[in-house]
Amino acid sequence: MQRLLLALVPLTCALSAAGCGGGGAGHSALLLRTVTVPAYAGFPATTIVGTYGTSACETAARAYLRDARLFVAHSGAQAAYSADNYYLELVQDFADFQAHSCNPSTLGRALETGMTRRQRAALVAGLPTTMALKVRESLDGQS
Repeated sequence: MQRLLLALVPLTCALSAAGCGGGGAGHSALLLRTVTVPAYAGFPATTIVGTYGTSACETAARAYLRDARLFVAHSGAQAAYSADNYYLELVQDFADFQAHSCNPSTLGRALETGMTRRQRAALVAGLPTTMALKVRESLDGQS
């Protein structure tokens, strides 16, 4: 009986590995990606963990679009109050987008269809350089 159990353990382990992400291309969606948003203006650093998924990427792109509209609306000389809160939301949304390993074209498509050319230009102009470059790249993929 003990020999039978000893023989079954390696077989069980091999079957478990094969069925649970043992390395096939179809299992790449199970890979987790971690993105850390640095601390900013009294808010602590945040860690976001995501897995790739088309619906998660579309949701993240819609969230970024929503907050990008608010950021632009509350930026500039005509703004009634600071856009800082919306900027912080954009940082979180962008980290979520990255954590899900989304294709930049998904974000570009959302911004292209959901904002005017003027709004997109104001968004890119108002963002810090690193994020502005990524957003511009996502938009360039839509041209």
